[in-house]
Amino acid sequence: GTPVDRTDLLSKDPGGAIYLVLGRLFKVHALFDDILLDLLASDPTGVVLLVGEPQEPLTIKTYERIQRRGLERNLKTDRIHFIDYWAYMGALATARVVLDTHPYGGCLTALDALSNGVPLVVLPGPAERGRHAAS
Repeated sequence: GTPVDRTDLLSKDPGGAIYLVLGRLFKVHALFDDILLDLLASDPTGVVLLVGEPQEPLTIKTYERIQRRGLERNLKTDRIHFIDYWAYMGALATARVVLDTHPYGGCLTALDALSNGVPLVVLPGPAERGRHAAS
């Protein structure tokens, strides 16, 4: 399937916390899918927003993988959405918290969050490439 662009969530209250994932989708590892699903299972009103890629096939591939994982775990994925790549800065302005990707962490995206006063949640990865944001 194809994810619906939910950039509209940036201009209205989705009813719960917006957990924003600024990292590029090639850094959104399958291990991170479970973290997102567990987060939403523990926060019944939260919404996860991932920034889609200008290259639509990568956005679709990531969306389908998260959908499959949710089905495997019998967890809903209806509160995981993708927003337009060009809405990045607007998303950052409305986010309550930014989640660093795991196990491949961010660097510039972490700086974007912190320089805009948005709290950043980091789970350091086992390798150096997953620890930039933690430093």
